[in-house]
Amino acid sequence: MPNHFSERFKNKTDNELTKMVEAPKKYVPEAVDAAIEELHNRENGTSEYIDLKKAIEVSKNLAQLHTSTFKHRTKESFRFIKSFIRLIRNPDTHRIRTTTKNRLLLTLRFYFLGLLFLFVASIPFVIVDQLFSIANPEQLNPIPDYFKNKSDLFLASLLIPIVAGLIEETQFRLVLSKFNKRYFDVFIAMFISYFIVRVFGRHFIAYSEFYSNLLLQSTLVYVIFAVPIYFTLQRTKSHSSWFEQNWSTAYKYLFYSLPLIFAIAHIPTFDLTLSQLALWPLIILPFLVYAFVFSYIRIRIGFIYAVLIHFTIDLIVMTIKY
Repeated sequence: MPNHFSERFKNKTDNELTKMVEAPKKYVPEAVDAAIEELHNRENGTSEYIDLKKAIEVSKNLAQLHTSTFKHRTKESFRFIKSFIRLIRNPDTHRIRTTTKNRLLLTLRFYFLGLLFLFVASIPFVIVDQLFSIANPEQLNPIPDYFKNKSDLFLASLLIPIVAGLIEETQFRLVLSKFNKRYFDVFIAMFISYFIVRVFGRHFIAYSEFYSNLLLQSTLVYVIFAVPIYFTLQRTKSHSSWFEQNWSTAYKYLFYSLPLIFAIAHIPTFDLTLSQLALWPLIILPFLVYAFVFSYIRIRIGFIYAVLIHFTIDLIVMTIKY
């Protein structure tokens, strides 16, 4: 026969039921039995009793946990932006220690962050265009128009991002780390080779109707000059001893000057009028932004990832153009 006290006692607190069990003479036997049964059910987790005070307390704790988790996730989401700004303000060589998956995800974040910065960097051009009626300069096609072969265009569109990613990142970003003589010698050798190729390179390249062939020839000439210079530098420390002793100071100069050189080197890729040439600080601004993004990735994540994001961006640009 069901105990009619059972339903009534489901709403009583643990203290009230315990008092009934401890003083059975004050209550009828059915009430005491119902109190004992309810306490057992609560211990076993089969009772329908809900302690409102505890429920409210748990609810508050869950709300606080949710809020703190949201804030934590928000902080985590924007931490990489703060880290980027902090590196620009105070360059260092600290490397993030994490998994390959996290490195790839962080590289992807900086790809989209670079697009955002690029959009912001284009705003001054819009203002200048509206105020002074100076049109935005057009960037020259990486592949001249007189190269028409579709297979050649496809191959060149693939080779340009590969060559640019490897050569430019090695030349401008490899040295951005703790002092490493091999990296420093590569840096010096590639810059010397760059100037040699710019001045005399055309004398070493045979004409070809395929742009991909000319690109491979230019890259080969560049490497041919850089390799012997590098091995010559490896045999001496006279050019690097001062830098090794004063690397903390030299590093900061390199950190700021290399992105600027990288950006200025891209000015010839634009078809500029005299009035547009006066806007060269605005022209190099997007390249300067990307240079610092690549520098961050090289320093914090790794050189390979800097090459990867550089290659990806150039590949997308080439795909859109061709």
